Amino acid sequence: MKIGIAGGSFNPPTLAHLRLANYIVENNIVDEVLMMPCYKSLYNKGLVDGNKRLDMIAVSAHHPRVKPFDWEIKNKIDGPGTYQIMKMLHEEFPFGELYFITGLDNSQKVRTWKNGDKIIDSMKFIIVPRSGIEVTDKWFMNPPHIYLDKYEADDISSTKVKQLLKDKADTSKLLDKWVKDYIIQNELYKE
Repeated sequence: MKIGIAGGSFNPPTLAHLRLANYIVENNIVDEVLMMPCYKSLYNKGLVDGNKRLDMIAVSAHHPRVKPFDWEIKNKIDGPGTYQIMKMLHEEFPFGELYFITGLDNSQKVRTWKNGDKIIDSMKFIIVPRSGIEVTDKWFMNPPHIYLDKYEADDISSTKVKQLLKDKADTSKLLDKWVKDYIIQNELYKE
C-alpha cells in the first residue's frame, strides 16, 4: 500500500491542505493520505492543542482515503530531526510504501537539514508546486520522488485564516465549514 504522510502544524487545517490530500488520492498517486499534525512547532509557533488539531482534521477530511494521523502527537515527538522521524515512521509501517508530502519551498532546503542527503537518497517524496519559489535544486524530479507539476496549489496560509477569524471576516473560501464550527464551539484562535 502506498501511503502519503502530510506533516504540518495544521493550525488550523485549511481547504488548501484538504484539496491537496484529496487530489493525491483521487489521482491514485498514493492509496491514502495521513495528515499528521506536529507535536511541537520547530519554529516556536503557538499551537492549539494537538488533539484539537486532530479533531479539526477529522471533521474536515471527508474523503475516505484522507485520515488524521496522531502518531507524532501520541508519541510526543520533539526534536529528533526529520531523518529520525522518517525512520521511525518506516518502522510503524513496515509493509507500506511511504511518501512524504512537502512543498516546493521545503524541497529547496532539504540538503541543508541534518542528514539531508540521506533523507533524499533513502526516502520518497511527493513535492507540491508553490508559486514564487526559485528552483535551484531539482533532486525531486528523479524517481522515486514525485513532483506534482500539474497541481495548482492554493495560496492559503493558516496564519491568514487565523487573522480572518480574529477579525470575524469571511473564511468560507479558506476553511471547511465543519472546521470553522469546531473553532467557534471550542473558542480557538481568539488571541
